[in-house]
Amino acid sequence: MQVRLLGPVDVVVDGATRPVRGLRRKAVLAALALYRGDIVSADRLADVLWSGDPPATPINTLQSHVSQLRQVLGRRDAIVARSPGYLLDPDRVDTDVAAAERLIRQGVQVADATHARQLREALALWRGQSLSDVAGLPWLDEQAERLEQLRLRATRALVETRLTLASTPSSCRNWRRSPRTTRSTSGCRRS
Repeated sequence: MQVRLLGPVDVVVDGATRPVRGLRRKAVLAALALYRGDIVSADRLADVLWSGDPPATPINTLQSHVSQLRQVLGRRDAIVARSPGYLLDPDRVDTDVAAAERLIRQGVQVADATHARQLREALALWRGQSLSDVAGLPWLDEQAERLEQLRLRATRALVETRLTLASTPSSCRNWRRSPRTTRSTSGCRRS
């Protein structure tokens, strides 16, 4: 099971996409997913959802959203109630953000083909603007910007890796053999 935030907020269970309905419900899921494995207090969730202007019964409303999210996730234990709030269980639920961060962390270590593949896999996780359907909620807007910076970091690392790979001796040998090549690659010389 995976919560996806690198685009519209949704859930993938057994390969099938399950939509999450409602701005506030999506916001609860996004906040829990961004803090995956950590307890998020009910007060913090209320602040994310209502920016200091909660409804008359914020705790009841929050409980209702969590109940609906558990149904979408298909498991009651995917979102665990722990004082003073809730947590998204990292043993039961993965996120595309966690996957992208892991791949980028691995991909920036060394400029080689394996690491370039990891960076491409990370970038392929983006399905558009991160958190696009919860825009307008201040904390989630900040997180969307952070995720955009993460995408830019991965893009830069991939470009740098490709440039490094293009100038390696093995790339030069392949370039010399290629009849389609019409201009010099940085670092390669015709023999």
